[in-house]
Amino acid sequence: MSYKPVSLASLISEKNHNLYLPHIQRPFVWDWDQITHFLDSLMKNYPIQTLLFWKTKSAIKTRKFLENIEEDIDLSKYYDNNKSQEGVVKTLVLDGQQRLQTLFIIFSGKYKNKDIYIDITSGETELENGLYYDTRNSSSELSLPFVKLSSLQIHNKNSEDIADEINEKLSAIPEFSNANFKSIERRVRKNVGQLISIIREDKSLWVEELDGVFNPDFNYQNVLEIFIRVNRGGTKLDNVDLMFARMKEGWDDIEENIDEIAGSINHSGKVDFGKDFVLKALKVAINKGASTDHKHFEGNEGEKILSELKSEWDNLETAFTSFRDFVNNDLQLFSDKVIRSYNSLIPIYDYLYRVPNPSEINRQKMKAYFYAAQLYNWYSSATDGKIDACHNLIKDKSDFPLNELKNYFSSIGKKVNFDENDLIAKNRFLKINLIYVQKFGASPFDVAYKRNEPNIDHIYPRSKLSRQGFSSDMINTIGNYRFVSQSDNNRKRAQDPDSYFKSLKDSGLNIEKHLFVKEFCDDVSLLTYSNYDVFLKQRTSHIVELCKTNINLS
Repeated sequence: MSYKPVSLASLISEKNHNLYLPHIQRPFVWDWDQITHFLDSLMKNYPIQTLLFWKTKSAIKTRKFLENIEEDIDLSKYYDNNKSQEGVVKTLVLDGQQRLQTLFIIFSGKYKNKDIYIDITSGETELENGLYYDTRNSSSELSLPFVKLSSLQIHNKNSEDIADEINEKLSAIPEFSNANFKSIERRVRKNVGQLISIIREDKSLWVEELDGVFNPDFNYQNVLEIFIRVNRGGTKLDNVDLMFARMKEGWDDIEENIDEIAGSINHSGKVDFGKDFVLKALKVAINKGASTDHKHFEGNEGEKILSELKSEWDNLETAFTSFRDFVNNDLQLFSDKVIRSYNSLIPIYDYLYRVPNPSEINRQKMKAYFYAAQLYNWYSSATDGKIDACHNLIKDKSDFPLNELKNYFSSIGKKVNFDENDLIAKNRFLKINLIYVQKFGASPFDVAYKRNEPNIDHIYPRSKLSRQGFSSDMINTIGNYRFVSQSDNNRKRAQDPDSYFKSLKDSGLNIEKHLFVKEFCDDVSLLTYSNYDVFLKQRTSHIVELCKTNINLS
């Protein structure tokens, strides 16, 4: 094992020639804010911790560093098959990927196809974002005082000469020549000196290298354990990331396969079924429990899990296509606002794995389960244990066991059926979405333009009801709520409901989706404040019956 300082320039020259990432590393995850904060820290000379490398000639799937940070990168395109071979010496980064990849794109790459610039005169005062150095990302050439950072890496001049050239050009710009230019000159010299020091000097970066070429103790098994331990610090890996590190030892493509599944479920871009959800669902389906602790993939237990996943993969993948259809078509989940717990959906996948094409009554039962689980917070704690308990009720059933599931959650103190007490404002997005989906067969959240996303609107304006003497409980209730787009909500303001809905109706619009109650849809002149009690009672009764029909199934 060696511990030594290195220059960034030397690492850039080694990048994707000898220096790579092992397949057990997760993708690059830092965003622009993290990148600029990291550069700010470097400019202030803050320490950035040691990098951990592993030199090996073992057959390890080897991935290149990115030259350009983009969204939805297909990492499979970055594997180097030649370097991955047995007997080929390579150096792999075990700890420090996020920091090192950030340095590479700052000084020799691009972020979202744009170059990275720094205001070479900044650093004296704090900016609005809390940083001291103004860093920009631009596809077009920025003029001074901004300097393209990648140009410094290929500069063969010393820092004094570079600073002199910049200062000479700045002196010809009126806004700088008329200011306190001596102070600006000093700042430019200081900043250029720091940047060149970061790039060329052996002081900012320290590397600890495990030499597996000459030391047999640093074999794959031992290095994997080191990787798992060191990655519990820094930008922390959670249990799922560590689990993938274990899994890739036996199945290189497992993370890519799971990424593809998560991407297919999240195709709308408005929900977030992560890899952890997919992995947990897979484990549950093959009777291996909901826990995603990486230790489950050690030794014989891990080999058995991977073997079963491989042998069942086609069926597991098919179940996710059925799951995607159910989430989109039956539940119509197009927003995080209507999903209180993603884990509550794992028993639905578990059932679809066994019955990928359920009958209509079983689909209704699955919907009733989902809404009850969300409304009554069935998965508020001890989630894995509850998922495992549900699995035991589902695994041998051809029909979705709604009654058994309700009995289980009732036995642990959870509410399971809808009643009038559920009309309070809590979880109002979820409740109103349920009503719209069940009554009209479409979710208001299924929109492409953000300003069309639904707001919750009081049918009878809150301010005017308050002035009429109605209590908060009678004003802020599901019976007085509807969904409306942000732009329509802004236009409506506090307009009285009789005139507002008359104008909609006169325009030929169907107002049933707003009011639900036929009597008031037919005659909007009834929507007066003196009739609010009657309206609220009728609409509330209609909503209660609708929710009971869809949640209180047996």
